[in-house]
Amino acid sequence: MRTPLVGLASPSLVLPLALPLVLPLALVLGCGGGSGGSVDAGPLQCSLSITTKPIPTSALPLVPGTRVQLSLIDRGAPESGRGGTVTWSVSAGALETVTGHQVTWVLPTKGADYQPVNLDITATTSGLANCPDDTFKASVQAAWPEHLRALVIYNPMVAGSMDVAKKYAAFRQIADDHLCAVPYNDPVKVTGADLPAFATAVTDCIDAVGSWIAYLVPVYGVPYLVEDRIADTFSGKMPPQRVTTSLDALLVLGHEAAHTNQPLDSLFFIKFDPTTGAFPDPYPWGSLRTLTKKDFFLVSRIDGADAKAASDLIDRTIMAESLAQAGKLEGTVYVDGKLGSMHPSNPLPNTDAWAEATIAGVEGLFSGLGKNKVVADYNPEEIGFPPAPLLGPDALYYA
Repeated sequence: MRTPLVGLASPSLVLPLALPLVLPLALVLGCGGGSGGSVDAGPLQCSLSITTKPIPTSALPLVPGTRVQLSLIDRGAPESGRGGTVTWSVSAGALETVTGHQVTWVLPTKGADYQPVNLDITATTSGLANCPDDTFKASVQAAWPEHLRALVIYNPMVAGSMDVAKKYAAFRQIADDHLCAVPYNDPVKVTGADLPAFATAVTDCIDAVGSWIAYLVPVYGVPYLVEDRIADTFSGKMPPQRVTTSLDALLVLGHEAAHTNQPLDSLFFIKFDPTTGAFPDPYPWGSLRTLTKKDFFLVSRIDGADAKAASDLIDRTIMAESLAQAGKLEGTVYVDGKLGSMHPSNPLPNTDAWAEATIAGVEGLFSGLGKNKVVADYNPEEIGFPPAPLLGPDALYYA
């Protein structure tokens, strides 16, 4: 699976899958005999280290549950002619045998749900020709690659929905058992009464695949609104009125989505500094889950006016990624606020002023990078309506 992945702008997002950090195999070298002495039938010294097969890379990490061959190598070649005994131990998973110059290790299936996990390997040698008895250690990381962490949701009652889901799955190398069919007779709105059953159908798919699922991708045909369910706690009216809201915003809550009647809080703004308009490095998604101790999912929708429009969105992403990999992805960044050129300072979370500050932060981010032309407009009207710019040619990104 290629990396990095490129996301498109809201409201129709193509899943931005940031590859988990997977480090290469860390080797700890062990014994080394003397460099001199009498001539011997074997080498005068040994230089052993632990190796795995397959060897993990950033593109192909060691996946939980994988069968891995462990062996010792001597200056890059398999150690096979020294006799003696090699005894192995691992910090997790199961060894099919614990002694041998080569053994098979089955990685644990538990763990690495949110972030990579370190797994330790130890090999203890005794009686190897021309090598003192010694202990060798190595560490590897096991991680679920992105295509195994995504679940694609489609509506089998809407023509073209499954086709879009399969096209996206093929593009991202997502297996068929990660396609989740949730039938619903309305492709636009889920009623408040139906939300528990709808959300449960989604989490049943998650549970059927595994707890490492982190990304949900609803596609064309899946409803995108929920009505008569969520209380408008921001209006100040008592009792709060129920309002129509985003289904995707509720699916973020995973298993809690079936039971909630409250809007999502300001969790995702906690690192933005509105006084400087700065976006510090974000938390990796797995770290955010660990930090909050909640079952959050990253939800990104592939949608459009019809199935073809959604399919075209995938085609454009394929093209954009190809250009990005070739260093040829260029264009203009459009930043579209509405509160005037004097940006809000110290705004309260979940207000228009807070949102405006984040948009101004986007301008500052891209301007600071200096790689793309930036067009910013803070008129109340959106770009396309005077006095804002009427056109946005050569658009690469729109905030």
